[in-house]
Amino acid sequence: MRRVRDQLITGALVVGLLAVGGLLIQPQRRQLAEACAQVRTLQAEVAAREQQGLSAVDAETRLQRSRQALAHLQDRIPAEARLGPLLEKLDRLATETGLTAQDLTPRPPEVSDGVGVVTIAMTFESSFAALYGFLEGIESLDRLVRVATVDTQYKEGSSGTLITTLKLEVYFEAN
Repeated sequence: MRRVRDQLITGALVVGLLAVGGLLIQPQRRQLAEACAQVRTLQAEVAAREQQGLSAVDAETRLQRSRQALAHLQDRIPAEARLGPLLEKLDRLATETGLTAQDLTPRPPEVSDGVGVVTIAMTFESSFAALYGFLEGIESLDRLVRVATVDTQYKEGSSGTLITTLKLEVYFEAN
């Protein structure tokens, strides 16, 4: 009975983590594409209003906001992988949020359509609250980082300690 209860709790935690990851760690690559599409749409709208002789102030303001959002996302995608500073920040964030890192392994970069992606595998022990704090902290990093997968299980013989494996995707421009 206890084993079934533990499995249900573990299942609920995994579902909760995936939901938290989906809500907190937005797929920012999609946001970048949406921001680009908004800029193109607003540019067309400004051109149409100018042709009609209408005031383009509102459309220009929206276009400027979209350009700023796009610039912010592009600032988070550097021209090269430069993992050293990011790995240091991830390690510091793990320590600050109470994670006990066991492994932090970057994979070789993959490049497609001018965008490079480095996958970083992390394994650590933590409480659920520490894991949640770490996932929130990823969102405030100065790099575009996406949580690709989260796998958790309870550590045997402990009360509430999770062993978690994350796969993070870090983006960079590949010219």
